[in-house]
Amino acid sequence: MGNSAYQLRTKLFLAAFVLAPAIPTALAWLILWAEPTSFPAPLATIILATAFAPQAGIVCYMVLGLPWIWYCAARREPSPAYLAKAAMVANVLSPVIAFIQSFFIYSVISLNDIIYRDDHGLDLVLFIWFFGFIFAALWGALVAVIYRVLNSAFPLPQNPA
Repeated sequence: MGNSAYQLRTKLFLAAFVLAPAIPTALAWLILWAEPTSFPAPLATIILATAFAPQAGIVCYMVLGLPWIWYCAARREPSPAYLAKAAMVANVLSPVIAFIQSFFIYSVISLNDIIYRDDHGLDLVLFIWFFGFIFAALWGALVAVIYRVLNSAFPLPQNPA
C-alpha cells in the first residue's frame, strides 16, 4: 500500500491509537482532582469536556475511527494534520453509531422514555456528533504524534550487511 519504502508498524500504531484519548483524559482528570474549583468557567468547561469525552465517543472512535485511521495511516506516513482530517472524516458517520448507542443508553434508563420521547435520543446523537468533530481532530493528531514518538523510540533493528 502507498509508498513501498514506508511500512506502518501495527503494534506501535495500536498503542498510539489507545493512548491518544487516554492521555488527554488522564490529564484532565488529574487537573480536576488537583484543583477542581479554581478554574474560570470556560477553562473548566474544556477540562470537563476532555475528561468525559471518552464516555460519549469511545464507541464511535473504535468502530469508525480505528479502521479508517488505520487505512489512512497505512497509505502514507502519519502526520498530525493528515490523521486529524482522517479522524474527522470517520466522525461524519458517527451519528449512526451514536443513535444505536443512545438507544441502548435510553433503553437501560427506561424503554418508555424512548417510545414516548419526541426526539428519540436525537439530543445525545447531536451532542456526540458535535463534540466528536473536536475530539476526532485532537485524537487523530495525537495518534500521529504518539506514533512518531514511539517509532523513533523503538527503531527497527538494522540488518547487518
